[in-house]
Amino acid sequence: MVFPTETEATVRRRILQICQEYARLIVDIVRELFQIIDEASMDEMDKARIHNGNLYSLLEESREVKLKLFDEITSVGTLLINREAFLRLIFELERITDNAEATAYRLMYIIDGKIKAGRRYLKDLASFSAKVLDETARVRDIIMALMFNPEKALELSSVVENHEKEVDVAHRELDLKLLTSERNVSALLLLRDIVERIETISDIGVDVVELVRMLTIYG
Repeated sequence: MVFPTETEATVRRRILQICQEYARLIVDIVRELFQIIDEASMDEMDKARIHNGNLYSLLEESREVKLKLFDEITSVGTLLINREAFLRLIFELERITDNAEATAYRLMYIIDGKIKAGRRYLKDLASFSAKVLDETARVRDIIMALMFNPEKALELSSVVENHEKEVDVAHRELDLKLLTSERNVSALLLLRDIVERIETISDIGVDVVELVRMLTIYG
């Protein structure tokens, strides 16, 4: 809601605060995704199911925050400079939650024993997802810095981009390992799909960084 005496700076600050809340939730979601994989890699399937439940609870919470963001941005109209950039930021962050949800759904096929996947592959997957979690946390830090220290946000942007390159290398190595080692076709297809979706989260992180850079420069 916009009050008659509000300035663009006040509106922007309030929207950034909600963006920060959204970013924190997204990191929590990706962390739960990592913990699902990590527990599964240790054959702790009951614990993996608990983290899966936590993930879905966080997804519901994130949807509520996303709607709050939409309401705020819609209500301010043209008062907010770079309104379109903020809307694009929301859509990109939502893509992270969508991919996390889709990945968790597929992981349940392994956790419930419908498709057998070797523990060594799950350990590799846990290591890979930890890298993506680290990158997602760095993206959150950039969004947190955007309101109080735009220069710091720009500085952190290059760190995320470099980290994403490391994730790309890890993705190619893991994909090649699956192609040359996994003989079960169902497990191979499922694991490659999971890896691809987790890697997509990393790619989206770079897209978010570009939007943050735009918001910082053209503010």
